[in-house]
Amino acid sequence: MIRRVPWSAIAPWPALLFLVTVVHAQATAPTVILHNAVVFTGDGPRPRAQAIAISGDRVLRVGSDAEILALAGDNTEVVDVGGRLVVPGLNDAHVHIGPWPSMANLRLSGPDDPSWETVLDSVRVAVAALPAGTWIAGEIGGAVLDHPEAHRSALDAVSPDHPVRLVGFTGHGLLVNSAALREIGVSETEPDPVGGWYGRFPGSDRVDGWIWEYAHMDANFRTSSPIARSEAVDLYRRFANRMLRWGVTSVQHMENDRPLAETLAALTDAEVPLRWSVIEMPTRLDRDASGIRVAPRAEVVPGRVRVLGTKWVLDGTPVDRRAALRAPYSDRPEWTGSPNLDPDAVRAILRAALDSDGQAALHVVGDSTLAVVLRQMAALAPAETWRERRVRIEHGDVAMPDQVPVMAEFGLVLIQNPLHLALPQFLHARFGPERSAVVQPLRSAVAAGVPLALGTDASGSGRNPWLNLMMATIHPTNPAEAISVEQALLAFTRGAAEAERSDAEKGTLAPGMLADLAVLSQNVFEIPPDALPGTESVLTMVGGEIVYRSTRTDN
Repeated sequence: MIRRVPWSAIAPWPALLFLVTVVHAQATAPTVILHNAVVFTGDGPRPRAQAIAISGDRVLRVGSDAEILALAGDNTEVVDVGGRLVVPGLNDAHVHIGPWPSMANLRLSGPDDPSWETVLDSVRVAVAALPAGTWIAGEIGGAVLDHPEAHRSALDAVSPDHPVRLVGFTGHGLLVNSAALREIGVSETEPDPVGGWYGRFPGSDRVDGWIWEYAHMDANFRTSSPIARSEAVDLYRRFANRMLRWGVTSVQHMENDRPLAETLAALTDAEVPLRWSVIEMPTRLDRDASGIRVAPRAEVVPGRVRVLGTKWVLDGTPVDRRAALRAPYSDRPEWTGSPNLDPDAVRAILRAALDSDGQAALHVVGDSTLAVVLRQMAALAPAETWRERRVRIEHGDVAMPDQVPVMAEFGLVLIQNPLHLALPQFLHARFGPERSAVVQPLRSAVAAGVPLALGTDASGSGRNPWLNLMMATIHPTNPAEAISVEQALLAFTRGAAEAERSDAEKGTLAPGMLADLAVLSQNVFEIPPDALPGTESVLTMVGGEIVYRSTRTDN
């Protein structure tokens, strides 16, 4: 007997009741059928359907209601989704989950971009309320970045005994006081590490409290080292629950805070239903005679987790003016930024990518850094070899029009984080009108054949992918580069699967593909852009299993 499941049995919403009918079960009968749906398959040959049949963890068939319902067998669970939109499960192509130890957090970031004076006042209040030795943490923006008196001496004056850690909202630099330097083991005259810098007081080799790039990542690692596995497990579970509510079924995690083995062990214990691709990020770099030493790694990977490759941070961000550009910054004409690694080191990284099965994920923002990557790739191997490797360009904000076709030729995958598009005040100042009209390519990248994936750049609390999707469709910095909702959804599904070389089994709802999908609370193709962030999943499936059901009653 076919098990016809009313929508009210899946979640507490008003739904139509079904009559139970009896048919002869076929040997290939699906385990689950979703029908009365608007199915966006993401599959070119059949982009739309009314129903989907699932057998075990795979899609069996998509088609009309009549075609799919005819496949039902005695034990098929048949679900009427009430005309809702069904999409492939979203795949967040770029997250940094953490975890972080508990600190007294200051709320300093946000649209108001607090002044240096406001920051000092907030730290002063926290110091008065907390026992000596308590860490004080917060985020800072451009106002502090450019303030001439923002250094550790000023923080020491208001917080001599509480370590203070103020992270730039870009995540590429931080400002600390002397107590924090002592806690993380950085001396007054600490030498710069490979790929990173310490700010210095003028005319001195004394560290001024600013820590950048690989020095920043090393400081993060030292700060987060006391985290217990149970805390990481709890964080991963909370993160997964939130992402499933948005219809995310896969994430690609840039692990820049914990050793890879610890992350894999915590994910094993967490047993979350999301699919995880972990990208290792070395926090300290070593050199040998050939450039960067690429260390072998040993890993034990749980069921839905795999290690994708290694991420290398080749430059900074335009907000910090550390993305390396071919022409000077408009608001600092004498400065073109600074790459973290020289061409020999980039060559060593790319050579290792050719010699291993893992992917190379390259944080590249500036066009000068991208030019180095493209030159080294051309020198090492022909374009067809690189197309098989799918080297990832994380961000690629300043990929210029002359570089986009070359990216397509070499099969570089562009992973963009649409919330980065929501900083027009910074980017227009950094680039001026001419470059602002072409930076942060989306539409032109798609038109040139560059594989595009989208990610939220989320932390452990998660970040709304539908807000990011909205940003991709309006592109506040450069509206000419905005893409359609369909293109953005493809970049969050099929494109993200291409980015992790898993598009042969996920990213589309086609026969034989993994049955990872979301039934959405609203049809994202029929609503205005500003309504997109309100989208949620009312039913999320991973591998043909229901892993999330909405508790809302207003759907």
